[in-house]
Amino acid sequence: MSHYRWILAAGSASALIAAAACGSSSSTSNNDAGTDAGSVPTNGDSGPQSNPDSGSASGVVIGFTPTNLVPGQLPSLSADGGVPGAISVSASDCKIDTDLGTISCATAPFAYAAINGTGGSVGVFVVQSLAIQGAGQLQVKGSLPLVIVALDTVTIDGALIAAGSGNTAVGGGASSTQASTAGGGQGGGAAGATPYAPAGGSFCGVGGAGGAGSGANTDGGTPPAGGLAYGNATLSPLIGGSAGGASGPSHGLGAAGGGAIQIAAKTSITIGANGSINVGGGGGPGPSSDFGGGGSGGAILLESPTVSVAGMLAANGGGGGNGGANGQNGQPNATAAQGASPGGGNGSAGDAIPGSAGTAADTGSGGAGGGGAGRIRINTTTGAATIGGHLSPSEPSTCASEGTIAK
Repeated sequence: MSHYRWILAAGSASALIAAAACGSSSSTSNNDAGTDAGSVPTNGDSGPQSNPDSGSASGVVIGFTPTNLVPGQLPSLSADGGVPGAISVSASDCKIDTDLGTISCATAPFAYAAINGTGGSVGVFVVQSLAIQGAGQLQVKGSLPLVIVALDTVTIDGALIAAGSGNTAVGGGASSTQASTAGGGQGGGAAGATPYAPAGGSFCGVGGAGGAGSGANTDGGTPPAGGLAYGNATLSPLIGGSAGGASGPSHGLGAAGGGAIQIAAKTSITIGANGSINVGGGGGPGPSSDFGGGGSGGAILLESPTVSVAGMLAANGGGGGNGGANGQNGQPNATAAQGASPGGGNGSAGDAIPGSAGTAADTGSGGAGGGGAGRIRINTTTGAATIGGHLSPSEPSTCASEGTIAK
């Protein structure tokens, strides 16, 4: 069973306007459409109000079927006269929480649904329009991948961020939770094993292998490897990146994978020249004898009749750690995150989709591997977005691609 809770919110005050229990939300995907899933979090600042149309088959209509959603999954607020409003983000510390269904800086109504289907869990926000101003930053919190559905336009001149930071994951990214184990997620990097450091996490690109300690491969063994590549170009289901492997034996953890963001807009999506979406993997933690591999980049899926990217879409891997320093978090540009020196492998960036392997150290531990690339997908009416900015991973790398929206 799928359970939905529709929330009409303005600022910190939110009103629960309907709750409905519906049948299975699984569907057969078409060229780029798919299914996805989630459970209902608790978020009630006031009591429920009647809205019998919320769970109807009509729902919100934007002229095409977004990937990972099916008709009828999105709330209709017409029965209560409430219409999602225009959300403008100008603050540098605005947060959108996919578990709680909140936008900390919102002053206009929006609808939220945690949707449970067959492909994973997603937190869906419905707005009239979204504008992130030049100085604005919208930071994703919560564990569910983020889906934003706009009844008109989305314009990003600031930053939308669902990136891993060290071993902290958000928005569907996987984390490392235990020392001396492989990283979380389908492509988690292998754990460190004497004399080797742990490997980086994988997604579309494979994480780098761990380097040997003390400058020698003393046991003739095999360096820990990045996890297997996984997922598909269409990003159906919508899933985030994987964590780097952990060393041990006490508290070493791998870096988190980047989160997952999907934006579907009825009219257009515009990423301005100074705008960016960043779902980079975390940098491998390192300033101790226990350290970790870099996390892989996450996922970005943009869908609208027209999409223009003059700025940056980044799903880069994080750098690997070593025994004395952290690797860099995945960068919000086409520059590779640096591994901790000496020995930490760099994260993926641009055309280079694998994370770099850690290298051997003359003394002590070798460096951990860097995280591999995530995935970027842009769907439009024609299958050709206007791209004057940068995608990292790049389209020539095959980890970024374009397709058509599903009618």
